[in-house]
Amino acid sequence: MKLTPLTPRITPLSCSSVRLKSWGSTGGSYKAPYWRFYWNREKGARVSFAGQVTELTPSKYLLIPANTDFRAQLLSPVTHFFAHFRAAPPYDQVEPGIYTYRARPDIRRLIAQVNACTGQQSERADHRASMALLALLHTALAALPEDLLSFREPDDRIDKVLSHMATSLDSLCPNDELAAVAGMNTNAFIRRFHEVVGDSPQRYHLKQRIERACLLLHFSPASIDQIAERTGFCDRFHFSRVFKRISGSSPAAFRRKAVSETVA
Repeated sequence: MKLTPLTPRITPLSCSSVRLKSWGSTGGSYKAPYWRFYWNREKGARVSFAGQVTELTPSKYLLIPANTDFRAQLLSPVTHFFAHFRAAPPYDQVEPGIYTYRARPDIRRLIAQVNACTGQQSERADHRASMALLALLHTALAALPEDLLSFREPDDRIDKVLSHMATSLDSLCPNDELAAVAGMNTNAFIRRFHEVVGDSPQRYHLKQRIERACLLLHFSPASIDQIAERTGFCDRFHFSRVFKRISGSSPAAFRRKAVSETVA
């Protein structure tokens, strides 16, 4: 039997093991455009989504897809391991939710390897920690059932456009420009893009720019004006209006939440 290897691109954003003494104290939700992996060494914390409460225990790990609007609550201090990461197709369209799986020995072993290497200050330790983290995330994602995944119809022309969009998050990309990248008539390109991606080119690119803004707000010290410029908006006011319409909160409120809940 011939296998075609699937190598989804996983991009770690942050990872740590911390002693939680407060979590969810600021209220509000944790919706953000990246995945989360959670595992706790002891009981004492829980998350809730759509009215369903999930306890965090040593016997299981949690996967929370991007843009899941969930809440967290701490009942007693716990040691909390988390990783934030982005996942490319076929994992980019998984429905929001809390996905829980057994923390098998291989999962715990990889968590221990990440923790052991993270505390060391050397290039070699950083490399080992990165490899262990990628192995952990790939292993964790492999538990997701296939019916949750989105396998897009392959089209090299649309793939070229998606790559072009990903490198053009600081500017607008008119449809005729994107059609030229694909080597297609503009109207035919728009129809084909929607068939493959499930969204219009302009709306998809706008959402990608807002997701980039979320990452900058959470993980960079750049000002909101600078982030507006880096994501192709003419000024902060236009950026703030669009950001709130898509994400549900203002850029300043999103940043305050991210800063106040460092493990969110």
